Amino acid sequence: NLFALQGEYSAAAVAFRRAALIAESESDTVTSAGPRWILAAQQYLELRQPEVAIDCYLRATRIFPGGCFPTIATNC
Repeated sequence: NLFALQGEYSAAAVAFRRAALIAESESDTVTSAGPRWILAAQQYLELRQPEVAIDCYLRATRIFPGGCFPTIATNC
């Protein structure tokens, strides 16, 4: 997203987290929530907040237990 490209990692993390929560509430988890949690986690790592990043990664792995994220990985 534009925030991440501009180095505004805090705003990017909030945007990705919000997008993931919306996707989960709309029962669209398989196609969009998992990768959005991963993107949020990456922003939190940029902000040096590993605990929050781990929480985001864990939420993504609950959606894709095998660790394969079909919308961002090619060898699934």
